Amino acid sequence: MKIEFLLSKIHNAVVTDCNIDYVGSITIAEDLMKAVGILPNQKVMVVNNNNGERIETYVIKGEKETGTICLNGAAAHKFNKGDVVIIMAFGSMEYPSDEGSDLSFEPKVIFPYCDNLSYRENGDVCEDLLRELLIKNGVITIDDIDQISMKMGRSKSEIQKIATFIYSNFIKKAMKKGIIDIDLGVAKAERFNDLYPALNRAISKEGKSVESRNGRTLELLDFKTQIISPIYRCTGGHDRDINIFFLLAEALWIWTGRKDVAFLKIFNSRMGAFSDDDKFFHAPYGFRLRNWGLASSDSFTEENKHALVSTDQIEEAIKLLSSEEKETRRVVMSIWNPDLDLNKESKDLPCNDLLMLQEREGRLNMTIANRSNDLHWGLPTNVFQFSWILEMMTWCLSLEVGTQTHNSKSLHIYTENEISERMRNSRSDWNLYDVCEPSRFSSYFTSFDALDRLEYLDSVSNNIIDTITRNYTNKTLFCNTFKEPKNSYFDTVYLILWIYVSYKIKEKTDDNRMEALRDLAELDENGNCRDYLILAKNWFLNRIKDNDKKIEIIQELLLPEYIGKL
Repeated sequence: MKIEFLLSKIHNAVVTDCNIDYVGSITIAEDLMKAVGILPNQKVMVVNNNNGERIETYVIKGEKETGTICLNGAAAHKFNKGDVVIIMAFGSMEYPSDEGSDLSFEPKVIFPYCDNLSYRENGDVCEDLLRELLIKNGVITIDDIDQISMKMGRSKSEIQKIATFIYSNFIKKAMKKGIIDIDLGVAKAERFNDLYPALNRAISKEGKSVESRNGRTLELLDFKTQIISPIYRCTGGHDRDINIFFLLAEALWIWTGRKDVAFLKIFNSRMGAFSDDDKFFHAPYGFRLRNWGLASSDSFTEENKHALVSTDQIEEAIKLLSSEEKETRRVVMSIWNPDLDLNKESKDLPCNDLLMLQEREGRLNMTIANRSNDLHWGLPTNVFQFSWILEMMTWCLSLEVGTQTHNSKSLHIYTENEISERMRNSRSDWNLYDVCEPSRFSSYFTSFDALDRLEYLDSVSNNIIDTITRNYTNKTLFCNTFKEPKNSYFDTVYLILWIYVSYKIKEKTDDNRMEALRDLAELDENGNCRDYLILAKNWFLNRIKDNDKKIEIIQELLLPEYIGKL
């Protein structure tokens, strides 16, 4: 009689990726396969410790020493990055055997550490407990060590050694994603998108409860967020579902020094709630930067504007940074104006107050001083808008984009904000910049002069806003007066915004949302602005109410699995 027995097992490996666009299988790093004797194409059972799912599939060999555990094809629907899995291979043996009724065969079992890059060959309950704490909380505390020591009857020094070993493996992986130290009040990462969900968890856990005029908050004081590569300006992942159309529109609106409510209301109908008169904002960032000294309530036309005393701070900053003193420490641009803001009543007092810029080693670095910053409604938007300003200025100055640092006097979450809870409970572990590269500015400058380039970028940005506004206002007549070269960066930005505006003009139906997705899919051929396009598709797909139509458009356009989960 033949009986199936366990031959080998990889116990508690961490899923590193899920790839729906594949015919099936599980990819396992070659060194892990060899450690337990699993062969390519061998049948295995995979059990998901996070949700209880189990599948049978076959193995394909992954690159060695990468820690790869990737579920492919349909199985990707049942697993997420970060899930802990058990992988088992079985074989048949004769029972009773020729030698007798007892089988002495022992299956080969390994226990990978948190990054799957190393493993042990025997079980240790203490290691499992410490590992679970590390995956859950991101840290092992002294209290954790004391409790495990008491529970298992082992010395604290022994538990400390085990914790140090597995933590060292864990931190190597964590360093790539970023560092958050609540005690020091610092968060730092290559990409803000990697910090965002971790900051949400950290403030939810460590923030102090503070009442505000808009409701109760959880707050961290004097917190510094530094982004090494702010060209990764978009926020996408953990079901955040951010409105990329509004971010692009507001970035153009700020750069051009606008103050009107009307244009932004096209992309976010709630913007009027932040204006005192529903016509102009009290403290529009761009207006303050490009017209320092003027109040947004001042009445002027292009004809009499020259008689008013104001300063274009961006222009003056570019002049100084393009001079022989380009490494100066004196480039400071103000948004907060005490004459207009201090002890004044308004729905729109500026939260971001001061911008400081320095060029070092050919890179332009920006620091933003911020009096109040909401993690969900404020910081992701600030990262986008100020990185836009930073990159536009580097284009004028022929510099590279440097770091972007946000110093927040108050970084907080409103306890009633459902985004915070939705992100904490999200089972989506997709990260936008794991699937695409960031958008990079490109333009067709004919001059090397910094101020000529500034004038050109102002003209292009104003042209986009004017064309969009004209066609939205005159809904029955479409007139495209935007003339940037086809498939260029700004042409793609314009078309993304126009697709949204075209949808807004029509009846908001699933059919029109599907049509918008088809139009966005055509822009993929441009080869640029991939992050913007992915988030635009994500936004429209999430608003299709009929599930059959959602499935239809996914299949028609072959939308990847992450669309709808960002």
